[in-house]
Formats: sequence, structure tokens, C-alpha cells
Amino acid sequence: MEDAAYRTSTQFKHWSFSSKALTAARSKTVNKVLSNLHPSSSTPSPLTPEELALYQRYILYSAYTLATRHFQFPTNVTYTILLFLQRFYLNHSPLAYSPTHIIRTAIFLTTKTENHYTPLNRFLQILEQANADGRWKCTKDELLAPEFVVSIGLQWCFDVRQPFRALEGFVYELFDLVRTGEERENGVPTTSSYTPANPTEFPDGITPTRFFWEALRDELASMGMSLEDVSENAIRDTHAYSRNLLKTEVPVHESLTFRYTPPQLAMAAFSVKPVGRALIRAYLSLKSPQDKSVVQKIFSLLDEIIMAVKEMESVVTAEFRDKKNWEDTFTEVVEKVNAWRAITGEVDFVERDRKQKMERGGVEKERNGKRPRGRDEDVFGEETSRKRVEV
Repeated sequence: MEDAAYRTSTQFKHWSFSSKALTAARSKTVNKVLSNLHPSSSTPSPLTPEELALYQRYILYSAYTLATRHFQFPTNVTYTILLFLQRFYLNHSPLAYSPTHIIRTAIFLTTKTENHYTPLNRFLQILEQANADGRWKCTKDELLAPEFVVSIGLQWCFDVRQPFRALEGFVYELFDLVRTGEERENGVPTTSSYTPANPTEFPDGITPTRFFWEALRDELASMGMSLEDVSENAIRDTHAYSRNLLKTEVPVHESLTFRYTPPQLAMAAFSVKPVGRALIRAYLSLKSPQDKSVVQKIFSLLDEIIMAVKEMESVVTAEFRDKKNWEDTFTEVVEKVNAWRAITGEVDFVERDRKQKMERGGVEKERNGKRPRGRDEDVFGEETSRKRVEV
């Protein structure tokens, strides 16, 4: 289901994992921090995988709330923010890297990579206004200091392939398929505005439109539905529902974006509702009319994703949508992580940045026999005259 272009992307090369590899990577990250500790009577009980997953969800919810409610970013920016955080915390423990610092910087970095840049002063102002307890408020140095660490944590892979384009693509094709002509055979449309890429694959006398509608009729019948349940309005409703799933539930799931490709996620989200499921299964049958084994394999994969999406949808509804103060859901695990962080110690990005600059300055001074260039000095030399030159 993923094309050749996607297989060349950094997302596929560096951020695609099997379930086993993903679990191993997370365990390695936690053990790397805990292995340096010497347990005592005051040491909190170890964090379970379930607690770590819950805390990861807390991080993503915090970022989602900040990005949507306060910055009011569009969908593509918010989605990238959440994936940046997932990627960073896959190899960096929240016990050492405070989410408050990383979230702020990841959001600011995303505004640049997604070409939705927000001026620095305006960005800091929004952070200051974000909540009353001052959690997000920070200085310019506190915002920018972790940027290099976050970039390294992302392996300098700033390209995020999102499922929304794939969703729009096959929805357009579905609209073409349901915009049928007047011709019917046994109650099934035989013509539409759809043009297949490989028309020779279909048996003589069977049009692609007829093939699709017969497959759709069989899928609907297996669910106790009929062709009358399919219309352009039904596709629009399913499209809106699936897009919302991709915006809210999918990017806060702990493993979906690592294990599956964007087109797979898009089709699975569209398939959550019965009408969407029937349409997608008929659509996939149309794409591979002569190889049912391949289609069945894709069906099984989509069912696997759908189960995870449905589970996540119920969790999000219970924990997030129906609570005015959703942070209450995570109070216990947040307190436990904070207790561990007090023992492990967290990274002071501003101090680390200051020391690195001093070290770089010392090296530069040693090489040139001159004082290091000041932060505000022009890297291109002295300012030239501003007098107008007549030509």
C-alpha cells in the first residue's frame, strides 16, 4: 500500500518499526536512565510499561492542547508536532528530558519546518498567556536552548508524511465511482466518471464501475446493509469522521504512526464506520481484481489498525473530550514521574547551551588568536555604508 516514493523517505527509513522493535527501543530508553541509579528505600516503585504509555499520552495531550487551543495551528502543523514528540521520546526518557521544555521547543521548531513560522516574540507571548500557573512561560534562551538536542533526537529528519493527502486522494476516487450514469444491469451501475489505471485487468463485458458496485453490494450485504445506504453524502460524512480520527486519535496513539504507513492509517480511519469499511474493501478489490490474496492481506492489516483506532477513540473520549480538566486523569502518573525525575535529575538546557558556547568560543579564540565573535556581531563583517549609491 505504500508507494516507491514513500520507501525512499526518511520516515520509512528511520521511523518505521515492527511491534517487537518498538517495544525493544522503548525498553532500552528507560533502562539507559535507570541503570545509572542506585536504589534506596526512598526510591519510587519502578514505572511499568503501562504507566510510561500513559505518561506518553499525557505529553501528547499537553502538546495537542497547547497547539490547538492557544496557538490555533492548522491540522498539518499539529500533526507534525505530535510526531516530533513521539520520535524524540522514543530514544530520550522523559525522566531526564522534561516535557515542558521539549514541547515548547518542538512546537517552535515545527512552525519552521511546516512553513507556518510564528515570530519569536509573538510565540513567547502566547506561551505566557497559555495558562495561569505559568507552566509554559519561558525566556528566549529557554525556548531556543533545547532546539539542537531536539533536532538530534529527530535524527535531523524534519519531513513528516501525513495521512491526510492519502485520505483526500481515495475519497476523490470514491466520489467518481458513486457518480454513476443511468445504465444498470441487475440493479448495479455499469458506468461512472471513474477511469481505471489498468482497464485490461477486468474480464470482458465487466466495466470497472460494475465490478466495484458488485463488490460493494456483497460487502454491504454481509453487514446487513444495501446499496441504498451509499451516497455522496454518506461519503462526506465518513470522510469528515475519519479526518477527525486522524487529527485527534491517531497521532496520540503510542505506536500507530511508527508501525503503519500514512495510506494505511488513512484507509483504516475511513473504515471504522460500516459504510466506510464496505467502500474501502470494494475499492481495494477494484485496485487488484485478479489477486484476491493480496487484497485479503490488506483487509487483515486494516482490521488490525481499526481495532487500535477504536480502542484509542474510546480512551480519548473518556480521558480527554468529556473532561474540562483532563489533566486530572494523569495526576498519579505525573506525580510518579516527577518523583523519579527528582532522583535522576533533568537536563538544564540553558546551562548546557552556555557551556557549549563557551567551549566553542575558546576553540575559536585559540585558532584565530582573537577574541570570540560576539553573539550579536554580523557574521558577514562590518556594516557597510548605508548611503544611497547612484548608478
